[in-house]
Amino acid sequence: MERIPVPARFPAVRPFRNRSFTDLQMREIARENNILARKLVALKPKKYNNAYQQMVPRKIIAPSLTTRKKQQQQIDFENNILKGKLMAIGRRKPLF
Repeated sequence: MERIPVPARFPAVRPFRNRSFTDLQMREIARENNILARKLVALKPKKYNNAYQQMVPRKIIAPSLTTRKKQQQQIDFENNILKGKLMAIGRRKPLF
């Protein structure tokens, strides 16, 4: 079998030549990248303070649920004020 010749526009040794950096600078950048990659791999995963937080995913709360809860809290607050006022009036009533 014959080898198929590679066209001159596709160099076999270097598919892309960097024009911004010299070969020495490219080697230094690659070396630094490898060092950083090794450091990233060596990092341990972050530990959680509470094991429960790690095991249980956060619940997604619908906005309508929070709105209903706030409205209910407001109604409860107003009812407590009215109850206090009625109790105060009830104490002032004279007994006949």
